[in-house]
Amino acid sequence: MNTGLVLTGRNNIFTVLVDDRVLLCRLKGKRLNIDERSYNPLAPGDLVTVGSVDYAHESGIIEGRLERSNAFVRFNRKRMAPQMLAANVDEALCIASVREPGFRPRFVDRFLALAEDQGIAAAVIVNKADLDADQANRVVDRYRGLGYPAFALSASRGDGAEDFRRHIASRLVVFVGQSGVGKSTLLNGLVGREMQQVGHVSHKFRRGRHTTNAARLVQDSGLRIVDTPGIRELDIRTIEIGALGWCFREFRDFIGSCEHSDCVHRDEPSCAVRTAAAEGEISSERYESYLRLLTELRDLENESS
Repeated sequence: MNTGLVLTGRNNIFTVLVDDRVLLCRLKGKRLNIDERSYNPLAPGDLVTVGSVDYAHESGIIEGRLERSNAFVRFNRKRMAPQMLAANVDEALCIASVREPGFRPRFVDRFLALAEDQGIAAAVIVNKADLDADQANRVVDRYRGLGYPAFALSASRGDGAEDFRRHIASRLVVFVGQSGVGKSTLLNGLVGREMQQVGHVSHKFRRGRHTTNAARLVQDSGLRIVDTPGIRELDIRTIEIGALGWCFREFRDFIGSCEHSDCVHRDEPSCAVRTAAAEGEISSERYESYLRLLTELRDLENESS
C-alpha cells in the first residue's frame, strides 16, 4: 500500500502524488468509509492510502484517508453541505484587493471568523497595493493590530512579493478570496511562470471572472499552495452562535467579564464586549461585522427551526 498526497479532484476522481509520480485515482467504492459531513470526501492536502498502483497507466485506487490535522471548510449553498477547500494546512490566507474589486472588510472578517472557529492560523493579503498604497497600508495595520500577519503587495508588479514568499516558504497554505482579487496572478508570480490563464475583471459588476475551476495544490519553487476558485460569499453557518464572539479574537479579553455566561454581546445588560466597543477598545467596524454575522446566524437558525 502506498501513501499519496491529494493535489486536486472532482466527481470522485482525484489527482494524487505517489512516489513523485502524478496518478489519476478513483475512490474504492462510491465513498470512503469515513464519518464526513461534507459532500467532498477529499481535499487538496489530504494524505491517502493508494492501492492497485499502475505507474505505466498512471492510475490507482484510493482505499482510505489518513487522519487530518485540520481542514478549511466553508458551507456550499448550492450543495447545501459543508465543502472542504484544503486539508492539513499550516495557514489560511485571505487574498483581498484594495481596488478592482474594492476592499470588502466584511468578507475578510467572515474569513477570519471561520479560520478561528476551525483552529487554523490565518493571514490577510492585500493585493493591488499599487492602486492605492495608503489604503492598502491602513488595512494591513488594522489586521496586524489584531495579531494577524498581513501583507500589502502588487502581484502584477512584484512589489512586496519577497517578504510574502519568505512568510509562506516550506509551509502548506491555502489561498481564499473573491474573484478578481488576483490570486492566480499572485500564484504565477510566486512560482515564476504562468500556471493558468488569468481572467479579467468584469466591468459590469467590477468582479472577476473565475480562472480557477477547482481547488488544487501547487508544489513549485519551494512553495506549497492550495489555490481555490473565487468565492462570491462565505457562508458562516458552520459556526455556533455561542462561539461567534470567540472567533473575534479581540473580544476574548472581555468575554469573561460579561454578567451573563451565555451573553452574545448584542443587547444584554452588563456586556463587557459592548462596553469595550462603545469605549473604543474594540473597533466599531469589527463590532459591526460581528453584529451582522450574529444576525445572519440567528436568521439561519430561525429558518431551520
